[in-house]
Amino acid sequence: MPIPITGQELLYLSEAETAALLPPAGKVADEISRLVIGLHNGIVRTHPKGVMTADDMATFFIMATAMPGELAGIKWLGGAPDNPARNIPAFLGLNLLSDAETGSPLAIMGAAATTVLRTAAISLLGARALAARDSRTLGLVGAGMQALAHLKAMREEFSIDHVFVTSVGTTAEQFRDRWSEPGLTIEVVDAETTISQSDIIISAVAADPGLTPFLDARRMKPGSFASMIDLGKPWIVDHLDAFGHIYTDDRRSSEARGRTVEQMGMIRYDGDLNDLCGTEISLAPAARTAMIFAGIPLADFAAASLVYRRAVEQGAGRLMPL
Repeated sequence: MPIPITGQELLYLSEAETAALLPPAGKVADEISRLVIGLHNGIVRTHPKGVMTADDMATFFIMATAMPGELAGIKWLGGAPDNPARNIPAFLGLNLLSDAETGSPLAIMGAAATTVLRTAAISLLGARALAARDSRTLGLVGAGMQALAHLKAMREEFSIDHVFVTSVGTTAEQFRDRWSEPGLTIEVVDAETTISQSDIIISAVAADPGLTPFLDARRMKPGSFASMIDLGKPWIVDHLDAFGHIYTDDRRSSEARGRTVEQMGMIRYDGDLNDLCGTEISLAPAARTAMIFAGIPLADFAAASLVYRRAVEQGAGRLMPL
């Protein structure tokens, strides 16, 4: 098995190798919950997401977390809006894991697949606490990688048998044709039908400075749940009061984000993952609920740590000298 010799070697996992080692979203959600509880108890160490940018360069994000006695990790992510025109992804990054005791680097892996997975895992944590347990219909606003990751995640723990999907262009039709299967109906509809007919809604609309909000929370079914992984930007601000309860991943960072994202600035959060993990939430009858978040460092760390452990168990990746 390629177990790095501490202080001498590290394990390298390409994006493809990382993607092949992804655990189920539920496992990542459980690990995030463990780390959130550890943070609350003063065991886990983490640092607020750092951001560096300027007019003449890409935007860089730095996310760090440490679990004493286990691992420490950092996610380094960079991106630029015109990258797709260069035929490269909008965002590119790496996860670096180190031994928490010695500080020795242990692994480097791609961050694209783990970022998608950790986002779906956070949504699943929200759905566990806020969605109806008998939810059967899933609404997807957006039909990209996040749509697929969330479809798989929600089907792990909910009996989803009907999906409504809406998107620009032909991506919704492509999603339907690729992922429909016996026992799972995927129907391409408009945005209003998607949110009005679904028990669980995922809004994953691509960032666009010219976006006009078009999702009306008042059209949601009573008792339905929405996870806004796009910072809520496609949701009409004046109608966010239709939600009875809104949670986030980290209240402090989300409130700070509200200075630049109008939707997040209009919300009074009922709580965050610290409230959702390990405790039962009391919800108003038939209340519409939501989770809105940008992602926290320990969620990235949770996904990367699980991938590393699976790589060691399966003998995957390549050892490289330090």
